[in-house]
Amino acid sequence: MRIGVDACCWSNRRGYGRFTRELLSALLEYDTGNQYVALVDAQTAATGDFPKSLNPVIVHTSRQPSQAASTLSHRSARDLLAFTRAAQKQNFDVFFFPSVYSYFPLLRRARVILGIHDVMAEQHPELIFPNKKDRFFWRIKMRAALKSANLIVTVSEHARRGILEQFHWPPARVRVVREAPAKVFAPVQDLARTRSVKLRYGLPAEGRFILYVGGMGPHKNLDTLIRGYATLLQSRRVGNVVMAMVGDKADVFYSQYPALQETAQKLNLSQSVVFTGFVPDEDLACLYSATELFVLPSHDEGFGLPAVEAMACGAPVAVSASGALPEVVGDAGLLFDPSHNGELHDALSFVLLDQGLQSKMRAKSLQRAAQFSWRQAAQEMKTIFAEVAEKA
Repeated sequence: MRIGVDACCWSNRRGYGRFTRELLSALLEYDTGNQYVALVDAQTAATGDFPKSLNPVIVHTSRQPSQAASTLSHRSARDLLAFTRAAQKQNFDVFFFPSVYSYFPLLRRARVILGIHDVMAEQHPELIFPNKKDRFFWRIKMRAALKSANLIVTVSEHARRGILEQFHWPPARVRVVREAPAKVFAPVQDLARTRSVKLRYGLPAEGRFILYVGGMGPHKNLDTLIRGYATLLQSRRVGNVVMAMVGDKADVFYSQYPALQETAQKLNLSQSVVFTGFVPDEDLACLYSATELFVLPSHDEGFGLPAVEAMACGAPVAVSASGALPEVVGDAGLLFDPSHNGELHDALSFVLLDQGLQSKMRAKSLQRAAQFSWRQAAQEMKTIFAEVAEKA
């Protein structure tokens, strides 16, 4: 079977890029019976670290799709047509879009599998798009993508329920393929290396810190996190603990980064809240391993991959009780109401004040993270490809 894959999100630093890279790499490693052909723009092809077994079809466009297809922009008709023509020449049996963000029309009818990671753009557009124009272009793209799709793949049962409710699709045509931590995310025991990494990102070499990893958009609820952290410091119960906020300062998605910095300054937290910017995986594994508590306070998540990465490194985790996070974390972490500053404060202090609890949570995190596997995801995806192709 000849399977086409849209790999334009390969270099994206958020969950869409991780899903594309890890799932396609696992498919190439474990599925030797099918032929995979990745369509990718020239900019991504020049910078992407693609597996040696993958020979991508390079499409020349005026802008990199992972930039142009973000929630803050849209792709030109000429660039979309370039991908449509390239796909038309390949005679695919099945075509897979790991993310709807970089969808383009297919003229020659292959069976289409569409990746939709969540429905936040439909249910909470004000948290995803800064203006009505961006919402309009998103609706057009989603309408075209859904019309062409034979099956939807998503990343959690929570996301699946949202898709069924929002788009009224038959349940049998919406499947879950869960994400997993990359191999690099494992406990780091090298203390000298960890000290060096902490200093590199402005954290005290020997000090304690709380960790957030992810985007800086409104749905991440980071203003509440900063204010809850301020309340924690004011109580003087937990001592000196810094908060590290890891995430791109210049993101292709809707970002509140400047406003969050301003909030920290107004609360006199400029020295206590450290905005690190993007952190590469090898360094991020050190931070996950060394943190006293990883926190993810989102209003909603389709999956919440940083929580699983943190657990794979043995970090204690406290996450929002909303979205897919309770499903992903299970009983390994603490849950709190993301709209309730008091609950967030209590969760932070509860863990930071109890070293014994931290040790138990670290053990539970490792056990929980071991239940997620990209190999399992690849096997499930292979089955889906075969099922969709049979119905052609």
